[in-house]
Amino acid sequence: MNSQLKEKTLKEYLLGELDEKEQAIIEDELFISEDLLQRLELLESELVDDYVRKTLSKTEQKSFEKYFLATLEHQHKLKIALALDKYIDKNSKVRVKTKPFSFKELVISFFSFRSLIAATATILIIVLLVGIKVVLNENSRLREELAKRDLVKDKPSQELTNARLRNQELVKTIEDQNRLRKELEDKLEETSKTITPKNEIEQPAKFLAFMLNPGVLRDDSEVTKIKLSPEIKEIRLELALEIADYKGYQAELQDQDGNTILKQNKLKENKAKKTVLVKIQTKSLKKASYRIILQGIAEETSEKIGTYYFNLEK
Repeated sequence: MNSQLKEKTLKEYLLGELDEKEQAIIEDELFISEDLLQRLELLESELVDDYVRKTLSKTEQKSFEKYFLATLEHQHKLKIALALDKYIDKNSKVRVKTKPFSFKELVISFFSFRSLIAATATILIIVLLVGIKVVLNENSRLREELAKRDLVKDKPSQELTNARLRNQELVKTIEDQNRLRKELEDKLEETSKTITPKNEIEQPAKFLAFMLNPGVLRDDSEVTKIKLSPEIKEIRLELALEIADYKGYQAELQDQDGNTILKQNKLKENKAKKTVLVKIQTKSLKKASYRIILQGIAEETSEKIGTYYFNLEK
């Protein structure tokens, strides 16, 4: 059965575009088929790359943000891909100055702001980021080659046998690449926590970021669930706007009983993303269900433009 599943069907499954019966069929196959699970994981990474590169259609982009990013695992993959893409894009635009610095001047300038330990940590993090990007690019190339191999099933049996052997080699290579990427990610996280001296570089406050869409609460399973760990001090919620171009915005956070927890006024719209950012300190929250009521502020009036729901777990 899983050999008959096309990439298009799996992609629709990841974007939540299949009906319940079709989803159930695919989930049953995933439970028993390691090969299908590997194909699905590859397609997940490909979807994240396409979203970062802005190659998804508008419909696919909306489905990606509403359905695919509903899980913390997918949000984590997107954060990594965005960070890597931003780093590569930033360094590809570096311009050479008219009068280059000498090597001695560069060394003096750099070490006047950082200690030797901080500089070493920075260089190591850059190397790890580049390594992860290389792994992602190699995975993308291997996925394309693996997809082409699916066409071989219509050819003579000998060619089909050779193709299957090649597919096994590709799967093994992809597994090795994924394992390497995981090791690089773990090392990057470990480096960020242990190498940078606390007394020399100010540690940024740790926070979680989520995108919330407005809607009517029908089922608790549709609500974004946020799980906090002790080190998280702040939650940053980007509220997607269906109606924009107001002078400003006001957000009111309420608990499940309708009690007001906090209000934030004079919020501004992110024109590029069409979102409004709300920052909430975790010390003011407890394990419960919450909603954010967003109002648009006009010249002399205000009007409610959306309600956003989330559950907090500690």
